[in-house]
Amino acid sequence: MSTIPAPARRGLIPAVSGLFSAVSRPASRINLDRIAIGLVFFAGVVTILKKNGVDVPSFMVLFGCSLGIAGLLYEMSASRSMMRAFWEAKPFSMFCNLTIWVAAFSFSIFNWIGAAAEGQAEKTNIQKAAFVHSADARTRLDMAQDALKKARNAAQEKHNAAWETIPVVDGQKITDRGQAEAAIAKVKSNTRYWNLTNECQTTKGPQTRKFCADYNDAKAALSWADTHPALIEAANAADQDVKRLEQEVVIARSEASSTKVVTSEDRADLFMLTDWGGMSESRAQQLTGLISVLVISVFISFGSMRDEAARLTAEGPRRKWSFLSRTYRWAYRKVWGQEPDNTTYVTNYLDPRGAEALAAVERDRERIVHAARAAQARLNPQGAFA
Repeated sequence: MSTIPAPARRGLIPAVSGLFSAVSRPASRINLDRIAIGLVFFAGVVTILKKNGVDVPSFMVLFGCSLGIAGLLYEMSASRSMMRAFWEAKPFSMFCNLTIWVAAFSFSIFNWIGAAAEGQAEKTNIQKAAFVHSADARTRLDMAQDALKKARNAAQEKHNAAWETIPVVDGQKITDRGQAEAAIAKVKSNTRYWNLTNECQTTKGPQTRKFCADYNDAKAALSWADTHPALIEAANAADQDVKRLEQEVVIARSEASSTKVVTSEDRADLFMLTDWGGMSESRAQQLTGLISVLVISVFISFGSMRDEAARLTAEGPRRKWSFLSRTYRWAYRKVWGQEPDNTTYVTNYLDPRGAEALAAVERDRERIVHAARAAQARLNPQGAFA
């Protein structure tokens, strides 16, 4: 009876599961160097294509991202390798990995310092824009309130002109043209005083003066009655302006209350550097960006070293460096011609039968392999152990 092996799992769910398992795998089991070399090779290929006239979409994005990620991976890999070389007391390996780490660290600093500076400038611009927006919101509210106050005063004056200056003729208020014309007709109906004063051209006593005063008041009331509709319309228009400005004040007050209050255009996170340190704003931005970049690289590098040191500690004790002792023994031999007095000699005895045992094990392994092949040849094509 033979068994057919199950087909490999394919599909979206297994692919996603494999991706998560790869991401959750410890970094020590992932070959960071191969990934970094692949990214550097990709950046080189893209550069060659661009140099030879091939239109590469988003060339700078692909080039920068590839080298930037490769630099990060080399920082992690070189940091781990440096720690392992130190743990195993391998100075040359440690020096080589230190060289790679310095190159990757320097490239990361150079690569990110521009982006960090742009980010700091963007934060400064956002702060200045927020300050201007906050000031504009308060200014718009103040302007709207001032305009509303002026509109209310103007409306009050127009209301006074329309309703509080109603003329009075002979003790009677005149509110329209008909009343004014009736008052004029009443004065003219007194033909005695009308003719005596020559149509109120001259007065000859208190009675004629009062008669002509009523006539002049009636004429003024007629003129006022002609302009009164316009005054009422102006007062109504002023009321509409007041209502419109009241709505604008409500909107401006709502905008001002919802706008974040920014009392200064200077960034608070740079205040310590600019005020205490006496730096200019541009220098403080540069220093802050540089610190951000250094923090990223330091966390990646020393975090990788710490993780590798923890793993090596679990594997076994650290091998002690013998560089100084070997140098001392070499100098002592050159001067005194012999080993130092405190030299410890370790003698290792080899079992002469060890080679024979290894040869016997190798012969047994070969016999097992030949027997398995012979069994496969005698059985069906499915295989002897299917």
